[in-house]
Amino acid sequence: MGRNIKVGTKISLGFMVMTFLILLLSVISYYSANGIRNQVLELQRATTRLTLSLQVANEFTGAVGEARGFVAYGNEKMLDNYNAKLAKALALVKQILAVTDEGKQLVVEQLISDTIGYTKGVTSEFIPLLREQMLEQKAGNREKAQMLQVQSGEIAKKYVPLAEGIMKGSHALVEENTQIATDRLEVIREIIQQIIMISVSLGILATLIASTLTITIPAYIKKSLIAILDATKRYAAGDLSLPVTVEKQDEFGEIGSAINEMVRGISTLVVKISQASAGLAAASQQLTASAEQSAHAVSQVAESIIMSPRVRKNNWMKWAQLIR
Repeated sequence: MGRNIKVGTKISLGFMVMTFLILLLSVISYYSANGIRNQVLELQRATTRLTLSLQVANEFTGAVGEARGFVAYGNEKMLDNYNAKLAKALALVKQILAVTDEGKQLVVEQLISDTIGYTKGVTSEFIPLLREQMLEQKAGNREKAQMLQVQSGEIAKKYVPLAEGIMKGSHALVEENTQIATDRLEVIREIIQQIIMISVSLGILATLIASTLTITIPAYIKKSLIAILDATKRYAAGDLSLPVTVEKQDEFGEIGSAINEMVRGISTLVVKISQASAGLAAASQQLTASAEQSAHAVSQVAESIIMSPRVRKNNWMKWAQLIR
């Protein structure tokens, strides 16, 4: 089958295959780039959630520290810092919710609920009772102050689970988003490796095809042209005995077949001309022999006529008349 494929067709097929490989590489690169882009976007979202989660944990830890300072020293500035840090923590949790997929919002919503409940409870129950306790201590009412301290302690215990839930929730978000970021980085690395492997493989394949076309086709063309040139030189020298060797039915095979057909026609014509020449030579010889025989006969007749007495007498009479 391959022997009947023309050289131009082989070259065209080679370039078509190379073009297909280039297009295939472009398509793979396009979809891989989209895949990387999606993974990078998810990585950015996970990194944002991770950063916000860490900030939530830091702000809530700072708020708890400010609350303890207020309990220990009664410093109103610490209470203001406590309220500001809780408000910032709540705002950060809401930002996390905005960049979290719908199927994974339950943990964030629970964290928001715990933060709001903790903030409201501490602000509306614990802080007023603690202030009243401090006032009673300053007034010297130890018994009432101790009673209020017990009550504030009970209220504080009530909100400890919420505080622990907030810390666990923020740490859970940190761990989850850290894992997501790690997974996305791994996926991106794998996609990049696949792109490199596919690109290298297609590049090697295209190089092999180009090398094959560059080496084999010019060599075949040169070999075919040399064979045809040698044959035409033999024919020019008059040697029509050896035909052009036709190995493949391509352009050069068609040229070789046409030359062989032409040589066969010339050989047939030469044979016919030789036969005609031989016939003409034989006829010429026969005509020459016939002419020689006719000339010899005429010569003999003339001699016999000249030698006859009557003829001589007539000739003398004619001469005599001419003289008169």
